[in-house]
Amino acid sequence: MTAVQPAARAAAARLAGNARRHPVPLAVTGGVIALEGVYSAGMALCPRMTMIRCLAEAVLVVLGASMAAVTARAVWLAAAAARAVAVLPRTPPPAALPDAARRAGIGRIRCLAGTGAAAFCSGLMAPAVYVTAGAAAVLAREELDAVLAHEAAHARRRDPLCRLLARAAADTMFYLPLVRWWSRRQAESQRPARGL
Repeated sequence: MTAVQPAARAAAARLAGNARRHPVPLAVTGGVIALEGVYSAGMALCPRMTMIRCLAEAVLVVLGASMAAVTARAVWLAAAAARAVAVLPRTPPPAALPDAARRAGIGRIRCLAGTGAAAFCSGLMAPAVYVTAGAAAVLAREELDAVLAHEAAHARRRDPLCRLLARAAADTMFYLPLVRWWSRRQAESQRPARGL
């Protein structure tokens, strides 16, 4: 047993203690343990390889593990978002809302109960636009058309899916500052229209 193994185990134990609050440390812990096993096996192989080939294989292993982690985090986030949207109280749409949705070219529109003015787009492969009854009642026809056109653009571009992937990548590939920057840019460019 080398001095590296007890240190790696202690680090894995600390990360596992924080895994209840956030699944990313759990993924990192699993990655460290898997990489330790790959490293041990790789030490037997790498002396027989050239340095370039050994580095190339290491990069492929890291890329594969990163993509698996991004996928797992994206599934986790998608399920949480779907549960949050499913519990929102629905109400029959006011008369003005279906007409405004047709003018904006929206196929899937949902009306939420509430007096506050809010609108957002949610869903991954077939996004729907959600509008509160308060927004439909308070906004003038031109204002409602503008809000729905804005949300329809988000739905056409599948912005919820892009934002989900950006957040999943930023959560799991925290060691790459460029990914965090891209995720922040996605979030800023796709802020929902609230408090209209």
